[in-house]
Amino acid sequence: MSQIKLAFETMKKQPVKMKWKSRKKLPRILKINRINGLAISVLFSNGQNRILNFEEIFKNWQVTRKSREYPLLDAREFKKVKLDNFTLVWPQLKVELKGFKNEKLIQPYQVGADTLYELSIPDTHRERLTIGSLIKKERRKAGLTQEELGERIGSDKYYISRVESDQFQVEISTLRKIIEGGLHKKMEIVIR
Repeated sequence: MSQIKLAFETMKKQPVKMKWKSRKKLPRILKINRINGLAISVLFSNGQNRILNFEEIFKNWQVTRKSREYPLLDAREFKKVKLDNFTLVWPQLKVELKGFKNEKLIQPYQVGADTLYELSIPDTHRERLTIGSLIKKERRKAGLTQEELGERIGSDKYYISRVESDQFQVEISTLRKIIEGGLHKKMEIVIR
């Protein structure tokens, strides 16, 4: 048996690990929140705000003057980033690729959404604000213990503790019960 055939047979027997089982589960970028130097804060489709620190990424990729990414080390060029097809694209930076029949294709520089998610870190500045932390802050302002707030809404301190520590998704009706019934505040939802 040839070495190539043997290698192919071995590969067929080993399970291939895929991080993303389908395109629907692949976190994609929905919005660019802000750009600060060579770092971009983005909102992914899984609801997470994450930061892509391209200064570190380019350092890890060992970007040099000969690298296609090199022009992006200039903050003015870097800030020209656009969101296109749920990923980051720099339209001013053209990359030459070969097509199926070796035809020459010119495309704007981009990095795949799966790679971007894996390279990103949580944006703690944006993620710090949670429903639980808001309820905890307002409960403390009102001078209530978790037990007292729980009694006001017909629950107990353990339930309030779980809500405040964001251990589960709070439905709007539950949020209204806690805010209006327990904290005696008016609840408004504003989308800007």
